[in-house]
Amino acid sequence: MRLKSKPWAKPLIAEHPEYVQTDLDPFLPRPGFHHYALEVGTGKGDFIIGKSLQQPQTFFYGIERVTTVIAFALKKVLINKPLNIQLVLGDFAKASFSIADQFFDEIYLNFSDPWPKLRHHKRRLTALGNLQKMTRILKAKGRIFLKTDNLDLFMYSLGNLKQMSYNIIEIQQPYLQVESNDIMTEYESFFRKASEPIYRLIAQKE
Repeated sequence: MRLKSKPWAKPLIAEHPEYVQTDLDPFLPRPGFHHYALEVGTGKGDFIIGKSLQQPQTFFYGIERVTTVIAFALKKVLINKPLNIQLVLGDFAKASFSIADQFFDEIYLNFSDPWPKLRHHKRRLTALGNLQKMTRILKAKGRIFLKTDNLDLFMYSLGNLKQMSYNIIEIQQPYLQVESNDIMTEYESFFRKASEPIYRLIAQKE
């Protein structure tokens, strides 16, 4: 589902550096916050905004590489004006160099690009190279939460997390009902209305 470029997106982002940084800018601790979460692939922002309201004690960073998509998320941020969100325009692999070791308590991977062709698997967010980056920035006992509609990606991710010695503390295959501490993404809402299966796991760093 490719989104057409919007002429207003770049000017809107430029007007609000307080909410949108680049993937080269440092990820800084915030006064009054001791718990940090990262969503890789923020989309139009429903999940990160919902979680920020649900967990006001947590500071959320959300990375999105598509300018128009993050501009839609920014619009919602400007309506809600949360004090615990920072959007990041760019790529996770590049942004990871700007993140200190053991910075995040939680990492959320929601409906990531499955890169279905075998030759593209190394681009997946749960490829071993990317998981190594996540492991470095995740605190001890930190958790990775993954949701996807793609069973092949789910099994691939599960295998790689086990290979990285993560403790798989929850598998829902399929994930039938949204839990009270979870938030639906735009994709998830669409898939649930279409009765498409969703898969979810929670992995803990050991």
